[in-house]
Amino acid sequence: MVCSRARLLACLAAAHAFGPPTRRRPPRTPRRADGEKTGLDAIDELLPRFRRDAGAVDLPKDEEAPAEGAAMGTINDKLLAEIEEAKKGFRVEAPQVDEREDVDISDVNPVQSVLSGVAALATAYVFWLAVGFAANSFAEHPVDSEIYAIQRISTVMRTVVLGLGTLLTGITAFAGVGLLALGGKVVLDPQSSSEGE
Repeated sequence: MVCSRARLLACLAAAHAFGPPTRRRPPRTPRRADGEKTGLDAIDELLPRFRRDAGAVDLPKDEEAPAEGAAMGTINDKLLAEIEEAKKGFRVEAPQVDEREDVDISDVNPVQSVLSGVAALATAYVFWLAVGFAANSFAEHPVDSEIYAIQRISTVMRTVVLGLGTLLTGITAFAGVGLLALGGKVVLDPQSSSEGE
């Protein structure tokens, strides 16, 4: 008797779980006033150019060509004519390149310029040594990993470190050479003026 009740309950549970779906009532929507549009009609009000009803806004039509034959490029010709007409209203001139003005460098302290140039070149040399050390270190201690992402990230990081170090070296070296040249020019001709921008 207990066994048959258990079987009956199991059968009822299975029938309820796997039986036909029960009908659910759709959710209630609030009532709308008469004449108020719902659904796609309400959305169409926001897009007047694409309404499906008779009140849709028509786009302006181009003038029709004569029936003798289709003239190729008539619309393009009209648009090109309009563009050329609009261009006449604008006056565009190429920018004038002014001549360079003379810059007075007589008040530049040559000692300070030369010392700054030497300091910049010394800094560039230190950066150059650091880049060489980093390159040797990367060559001697490669990243051994079978994970593809780690291999790519290590390659990118090596490139970034060496690239930034080389960039710093080059910029600092050029600045040092420029400062030395400025100091030398001021020492050789203290009353001179240089052409600058």
